[in-house]
Amino acid sequence: MHKSKRLLIFILIALMLTMSVILIGCDKNESKNDEKPQDIIETFKYDLSSNGYYVSELLDVKATDIVIPSKYNDINVVGIKNNVFDGCKNIKSITIPNGVSEIGDSAFKDCKQLSKINIPETVTKIGNYAFKGCSALTSIYLPNSLTSLGIGAFERCSNLAEIKISENVAVIKSNTFYECYSLEEIVLSDSVSVIENSAFYECRGLSSLTLGNGITKIGNYAFSGCSRLTKIVLPKSVVQIDSRAFERCSRLNGVYISDLQAWCNIDFKDSLSNPLYYAGKLFLKNQVISDLIVPDSVKVIKNNTFVGCSAVKSLTLHENITGIGESAFYFCSGLTDLTLPNSVVTLGDFAFRDCSGLTSVVIGNKLQSIGMQAFYVCTRLIDLTISDSVVSIGESAFGLCRSLVTLEIPNGVTQIGARAFEYCNSLEEVKISDSVNFIGDYAFEQCSGLRAVLINDLEAWCNIDFGANRSNPLYYAHNLYLNEALITELVIPEAITQIKNNTFEGGSEFVSITISNSKVSIAKYAFDGFSKLTRIIFGGSMVDWKKVTKEVAWRDTGEFIVECTDGTLNKAGEVVEEEIN
Repeated sequence: MHKSKRLLIFILIALMLTMSVILIGCDKNESKNDEKPQDIIETFKYDLSSNGYYVSELLDVKATDIVIPSKYNDINVVGIKNNVFDGCKNIKSITIPNGVSEIGDSAFKDCKQLSKINIPETVTKIGNYAFKGCSALTSIYLPNSLTSLGIGAFERCSNLAEIKISENVAVIKSNTFYECYSLEEIVLSDSVSVIENSAFYECRGLSSLTLGNGITKIGNYAFSGCSRLTKIVLPKSVVQIDSRAFERCSRLNGVYISDLQAWCNIDFKDSLSNPLYYAGKLFLKNQVISDLIVPDSVKVIKNNTFVGCSAVKSLTLHENITGIGESAFYFCSGLTDLTLPNSVVTLGDFAFRDCSGLTSVVIGNKLQSIGMQAFYVCTRLIDLTISDSVVSIGESAFGLCRSLVTLEIPNGVTQIGARAFEYCNSLEEVKISDSVNFIGDYAFEQCSGLRAVLINDLEAWCNIDFGANRSNPLYYAHNLYLNEALITELVIPEAITQIKNNTFEGGSEFVSITISNSKVSIAKYAFDGFSKLTRIIFGGSMVDWKKVTKEVAWRDTGEFIVECTDGTLNKAGEVVEEEIN
């Protein structure tokens, strides 16, 4: 009996223990099932949209390795909202699941320790500044699902050395890789059509650049400061390159193209938008161009087209070309001879500036205006032929042409711009045509070698408006020749009622002046520097002479007398008594 009771008690205790284990096990399982949702809630907040959940906030600010779940409450996680991880300095790695299609603006901005991230094949959009300032990031793969890459997406990722860009991105937006100093190589697929402003600004480590065949436009400062870039291949699809796109790309030594006509069709916004400015050599189908023959289909050579192309030794322009744009051949220092065909009617500012190898220039008979600094600093230019069709010579057009010895301004030219021939210090002789009516300030500044000014009509010379200060070549030449005869006794034409500013300035070889018109006025410095002047023969009375407006007419002149119809005056205007024999 007692044995039976003991056995029963033993069996009951065993059953109770078994049930306890089962219950405890069940309770543990339930706890495990509850843990995952609880952890997720503690790590992130979510916003529900029509197509799924977006991660909207990081709750665990101490987290270092972030794993974003593919689902929340059995609904797909499809995106990361703006600024979610902005400034999270502890994050080292991020795992983004398949199904996420969008990474918002500034989502991972300034995650300074972030060094590892995977972007799945489902992502189609990365927002503006999404990874800006992630300075520990060294490489990243952008999947082919990606179609939109935001402004400044990887700006200042200073250690980013390697990136694979999606083949479906059409636009590299402004500042996308701004100051990615360590980036070494960029390959853009044919899908990319536009590179926006400053996209690769200051990518100092970039040494290799491959542009796809779909590129049409390169924006302002796009590659500015890419100082290690040595070579660029431009596809024929490019039609526009904006200001300073290749500024400070100082190691460039070659630009490679496949179509010269396509190259001539590019709109370069300034000199530094053209990579030739630094490269110096243009390669057509891998052959450097030294004898440049402009294609017959090109009617106008656009601004900056061949700027800096120092490898070009000869230039052939066909008879269909009507215009040459600003800075078109600026710094083409290898050019030696230039003949502008008769078809050319416009020549832009700076067109051949700093073509320091040019020795001969012939300007065709249709050109009317020579642009500002068109041949500035062509230091070896000796032979210059300007056609009768030219009406105006622009400011500093031939400044610093230090080898120019003789100059003829042809009939037809009416205006010579300021500083047009400044520092042409080998210039010895200049012939000025009767058509010239204006010579600008400092037009012949520092032309210290001048010995002769040749004219054909003294009245026409008197009608020229000279600018202030060394606009008159006589300032240095001192000798004025009329029909090849040196004038020492100057006779002012009777038709002249005003002797203008600086008209005879520097004429130190004049010993006498005859002024028959008693109503004449004499402007500033008209006879300045007449050091050998001894007398003026005046066609009016002494009273008339004293009434003549003289406006500091002469400085540095000799002690002359003025012979009037009724007596003689000295330089000071005092009556000179005749000596009685």
